[in-house]
Amino acid sequence: MFDVSKRIARGAAVGVPMVGAVLPMGAVVAADPAPPEVPKNHCVTSELTPEQLASGQRSTLTCFTTFAEALASRGIHVGEEVQPAGLSTEVILSVSTLAAVHFDGNNGGGASLLVYGDCTGGGISLDSSWDNRISSTRHAACGTIKHFDSTSYSGTQENTRGLYGNTFDLTTLNDRVGSAKYFA
Repeated sequence: MFDVSKRIARGAAVGVPMVGAVLPMGAVVAADPAPPEVPKNHCVTSELTPEQLASGQRSTLTCFTTFAEALASRGIHVGEEVQPAGLSTEVILSVSTLAAVHFDGNNGGGASLLVYGDCTGGGISLDSSWDNRISSTRHAACGTIKHFDSTSYSGTQENTRGLYGNTFDLTTLNDRVGSAKYFA
């Protein structure tokens, strides 16, 4: 009679690859774990028009793994190493349709939400992926941004006003913004 277990053991002892080894019935072989999904922390959206805001429409966000990919989706090309806080004021101001960049960290840190629009009173109404996350705002084409704690442009309000390219940390509405409106 032929003893398979001795042959397998002998093959393993001399370094022979064991292809097609027989496993006991009911044995479970663990598969290689899937690589972890890389978070898509840098999102892009466009201002909704005042009419869309009045109808209760929510903003549509498209998210990317890197800040450079988010910018490239709208035709702004920078090096992959560029982080949101390191984006130069010149680049921000060169894109006339970039209304603002919001961040989930203070002083322009963390994940980013780029908002494109014309700064004529349009806005964003955030879905659950960004609702109550904004901690700081960097002005681009818009000089005044009104932040609201409700997704329907009501409730407590905090405005940021100032020079284009400047970043403002929110105080009253830190991590509480549900919607925002943009003005020149």
